[in-house]
Amino acid sequence: VTNNTVEEQSLVYVVAVVYDSNDKCVGLMFTILPEEIQPGETVSYELHPFAMPDDVDAKSAEVFSYTRTIQF
Repeated sequence: VTNNTVEEQSLVYVVAVVYDSNDKCVGLMFTILPEEIQPGETVSYELHPFAMPDDVDAKSAEVFSYTRTIQF
């Protein structure tokens, strides 16, 4: 994940939507990066499955990262 903003970021969420060979969503993977990420800094991460079966035949994934948001 690269912080491409001009502000320090923390509590960055990373989520991957996993698809099978038929482009059907078969699961989600995620992690939360609690450390501060400075502008321009790139950090590595490891995703963890979220309620995903062990025998998933994954073909591709879309990965998203975003900071914590609060909605009222």
